[in-house]
Amino acid sequence: MNLFLKSLFVAFAVFFIGLAPARAEVDERRAFLETLSQRLFGDKSNVYQIPNDRGWRTIAISPFGSSTESLVEAYAGVDQSLAYSAARNSTIDAVVSVNNGVVSYGEESLPSIWNYIINVTRPVGSLQPDRRLEERTMRWLFKPTGARDRNGDRVYSREPSRFLRRYNEFRALFVRLLELEDNGAWRYVAPYRQHSSYSEAADALIHNWETSGYKREIESAQLEFGFKARPFSYRRWSEANEKLKFFSTPFGGGLRIYDTVVLPSPSSWPGLVEWKSIRYRPENYDGEFRFQIAIVDVERPWFDIEYIFDLANIEADGLEALSNLTVGTAPEFGARLDARFPGYIDQIVIVRGIDWINRQSLERLPDRPFETVLGKYAYPQSINVLGFVVRVLPDLSVPTNSPEGVEEAVSSED
Repeated sequence: MNLFLKSLFVAFAVFFIGLAPARAEVDERRAFLETLSQRLFGDKSNVYQIPNDRGWRTIAISPFGSSTESLVEAYAGVDQSLAYSAARNSTIDAVVSVNNGVVSYGEESLPSIWNYIINVTRPVGSLQPDRRLEERTMRWLFKPTGARDRNGDRVYSREPSRFLRRYNEFRALFVRLLELEDNGAWRYVAPYRQHSSYSEAADALIHNWETSGYKREIESAQLEFGFKARPFSYRRWSEANEKLKFFSTPFGGGLRIYDTVVLPSPSSWPGLVEWKSIRYRPENYDGEFRFQIAIVDVERPWFDIEYIFDLANIEADGLEALSNLTVGTAPEFGARLDARFPGYIDQIVIVRGIDWINRQSLERLPDRPFETVLGKYAYPQSINVLGFVVRVLPDLSVPTNSPEGVEEAVSSED
């Protein structure tokens, strides 16, 4: 065998020898995710289908070396600080993909993608003549274009009036208050936290809505408009657009800080009652891991995800721009999620108390197998980010199974 063939043989041997441990590590990671999925979803397939064709959820490991440090630092500072925004945008609000069970962060952020969706689905053109009502109704709902028709009447665009924008600000606050009632988290969100009870906060908000948010005028105009027009697509776009603006703050240089929060906050994680104890036995090892995990929610009041499903069901403007935005199929282990909007972080999986135990003596073993998922965590007794529950969306241009509210809203306009 000449020197070239020997070199080629050695190169192939080294390559295939290197593949073996890498493949074993991927297989171990898959087995570990199946264990988590069985405990969290009740099914080891690690794919949970969301009802009404709303997509799927899958658990993925965070990039090794991740910790809660950025989250804790963000919450230790003042809200809306640059550090707070950077921590969220680089982790929680990143668009993510999953490759062999590990999360990877995309170049775009979730706010960037959502702004794109809002822009391309914006209803186009002015209202048709049959959608024009009396001045006293239209002025409350729509922004005038500055032009007049042949009869000298004002022409209105589909953009919300300044009255409707103000109304929607209060409406978004009220919806948010309702969402946070059950878990008591309203106490930690401005502007509710100045009140001593939920009922006091609700009463104060409704009073301000009526006196400063044009509540009665707008709802009266909407009722009249609803009888003679087909406003559902515009109304849903307006609601989603106003949430995006209201729950974000201009920071300077064209940047905005989006109100994304983790509930409960990191400072309360040690005292959570939701910690679950789990045992995991990696194959070909004598020991077993014993650890605890908990799930914390990521709340994004500016991100009205149901809006895009409503759009597909009413065949609204801009759907063609959404057809290739997402993966559109259920996630599979080993299949990379390749799309501009492959997925986003829906929940955070945190871990603590990782012990490597002898199965027979139940004693702690000093040397954890580093090549396993749990073995890579350097501080087994502290709380760390183990992974994320990633939501993967279906094809956004295809109609889904609509909740009753959407079907009723559309049918009532026919």
